[in-house]
Amino acid sequence: MDSIWISNHNIPPAWDQSFHLTNLYKMSYILREFQLFSFNWWYQILSVTDNYRGPLTYLISSPFFLTFGSTYKAAILSNCLFNAILLFSTYYLGRIIYSREAGLWSAFICSFSPALVVQRTDFLIDFSLTSILTCTWLCFSYWYFRKHKLNVAFSILTGLLLGCTALVRPTGIIFLILPIIITLFKAFFSFFNRNFIPLINSFIVFISFIFIFSPWFSINWLTILTSLNRARQWGISYQEGLEANTLEGLLFYPLLLPKMIGVCFITSIIILLIFSFKRRSNNVIFNKFSSQHSIWFISFPLGGLLICTLMTTKDYRFILPLLPQFAIALGIIISSNYSKRVFNKFSKVFLVLILFFTIIWNQFGFGFNLSAFPVNKPNSQDKWPIEDIIKTIVTESPNVSSTLAVLPDSKYLNAFNLEAEGQRQLGQVSARQIVSNLENVDDDLYNYDWFLIKTGEQGVMSNNRQAKLTNLLLDSSAFVVIRTWTLPDKSEAFLLHRQPLSLTVSPINCSDTFPKAIIKPLPSGLDISILGKISNIQDKRLLIDLVTSSEKITYDHMIGQGMLYLRTVDPEACINVSERYRLQAPQSLLNLPVKTNIRLISSDGHIDNINTDNTFYFNNKLDKVLLNNRVNLLLEMGQMLRNGSLDDLFDKVGQVNQSDPNQLYLSNSEAILIQRFEENPNNIDYLYSLALAQALKKKATDAYQTLDYLTNIDSENEYAFLARAVVELYIFNPRKALESIEQVNQLTANKSLLEINHTLKIISHIMLLDFFKLFSFIE
Repeated sequence: MDSIWISNHNIPPAWDQSFHLTNLYKMSYILREFQLFSFNWWYQILSVTDNYRGPLTYLISSPFFLTFGSTYKAAILSNCLFNAILLFSTYYLGRIIYSREAGLWSAFICSFSPALVVQRTDFLIDFSLTSILTCTWLCFSYWYFRKHKLNVAFSILTGLLLGCTALVRPTGIIFLILPIIITLFKAFFSFFNRNFIPLINSFIVFISFIFIFSPWFSINWLTILTSLNRARQWGISYQEGLEANTLEGLLFYPLLLPKMIGVCFITSIIILLIFSFKRRSNNVIFNKFSSQHSIWFISFPLGGLLICTLMTTKDYRFILPLLPQFAIALGIIISSNYSKRVFNKFSKVFLVLILFFTIIWNQFGFGFNLSAFPVNKPNSQDKWPIEDIIKTIVTESPNVSSTLAVLPDSKYLNAFNLEAEGQRQLGQVSARQIVSNLENVDDDLYNYDWFLIKTGEQGVMSNNRQAKLTNLLLDSSAFVVIRTWTLPDKSEAFLLHRQPLSLTVSPINCSDTFPKAIIKPLPSGLDISILGKISNIQDKRLLIDLVTSSEKITYDHMIGQGMLYLRTVDPEACINVSERYRLQAPQSLLNLPVKTNIRLISSDGHIDNINTDNTFYFNNKLDKVLLNNRVNLLLEMGQMLRNGSLDDLFDKVGQVNQSDPNQLYLSNSEAILIQRFEENPNNIDYLYSLALAQALKKKATDAYQTLDYLTNIDSENEYAFLARAVVELYIFNPRKALESIEQVNQLTANKSLLEINHTLKIISHIMLLDFFKLFSFIE
């Protein structure tokens, strides 16, 4: 049935589905370059996702995905692996809790639950989390009732499965909060009764959990916390009225759960139960259990339901991991010896038919709505030009990695599914949603060469910035529309690019004078041509000195800003890399002849001079809209850090990072800034930019060393100490962070800065587990 649905579903993935599909493509490309003993290979696996969703779903799905075609449909089909784990775990839980028949009914209900089937025919991590968490709960329960005997192997397995749950999504562990509390209480109670075995088993579980979870968490912990906070803010902004202190919020999940399994199915069971109670006076279905067993098996769904109710964001997907537990409860009711006269063969066949016709309606729209759950029919008619948009960009710019700025955020045309399609087409095109503030949205004209705009409905996240940027693009002579599509929703999409493109690559005949550079002035910018053999210039950085009789300015960057895409070109061929980037020269230099000195830095630090013999004059007569040189932008951001313009800094970082999806400018700038500082150790502006690049690249140890050196030579700047404190907290060194925080307190009376410092001090004491000082400090 799932295969029939998938084969008839042809529309592109929506927002979250596209996000996960993109990560699956990235993971599959990493696994193709299998290097088991390479640290960098494992680091790529752990860094494949940049938010609170872990990499395990993509790691498990990738082999299936690679085998069956690397498409959205293949990604959906990979859910069969998680479905097998889910049904196995649910069956054995039902069997352990009650009986084999209860287990079979539990697995059957999970197979036909509308909510689970909808997730099974989609690609989201909620289904994989439900699967892994149910398997973890099975192992956890089995371990719990045998924890009074030393069982190292099963303790390790339980810890590893808990770690796997966290590697799907760390918030999955919160569902087990009550069972974990019960376990710890029992372990410490046994300890005080001189029985150390439960505590030893619990310690082994904890160590195993840390072993598998900490490598990913240590790299991404700050990103995890910030993205969780963004998700919470989204719930506050877009789901007003569903807070836990409102009646709607309290009743949201209790009213939703019957629909997720099927209202008609649940109603039928309730009616049959009523008849059962009328026929027998002693109808204690669950009297097979001791109170200890009952408390344990109820603790998971009860704790999970409580946590989900308290969350600001509410959706059926968030409570999906609890659904198998309710299916088990229904399976126990149906198979109970105390209700067999009512739940006979006839009524059981009737329940099976209800579930079957429920799914026929929910998945295909045939028959009657027996579930009250939204219908999920496959869509085989709507044709969205996702693939065509990416192909057009690749055709127009074949040897360049391009970034497409996407203004619309509609369900089937958004930055996420365009990014996924770009990854499918070998990652040559990335897509990013515009996140700039309305005040500085003009800057995006200098950050992207490609834009996609749309008429009509823009999507739930749209606001005035889309309208403003659309008008700026259409009014600008620097951008032209190269392709138009009529969309299934009767609106139109327009693909625009800068004319001419900022970066072009063309083949040329080789020469003994290569590598060679030619620089020409442009209005408010430079036209730089680098000619040479690919093997001699690819992945090289340019140190450019523009020298006049009065001063020297630098214009350093990586060739093509790291955006050359030459995988299919012979490395011994010669090319002309033509760059057109923005440069606002000082007014004092406009009438002076400019000589150039250009050097190439290789990845190993080797420096070569490059041939150039031209002299030119700066041209600032017309403010032409040219692409920014991102190394220059990083130097500006370093100045913002030094001067304490933190709000401007955060806005600029977000804007620039969007335009450079892989943040190549950070690693490129790091090598350039290290070289520049060696040549000019008196320029501490280089150090501020270097520390910022290292911190944003998550090279925390290097950032700490840079900031430690910086605070010694710029010891009166409170913002240098503030940055050092943040990095010290990131590398889990709260004692050193407290020293930096104290330095900030001594150097500033700025109220907003002291508030930031106050927050960092609280975090430091929490990390030190120094709660006595923390409480006195808060008071």
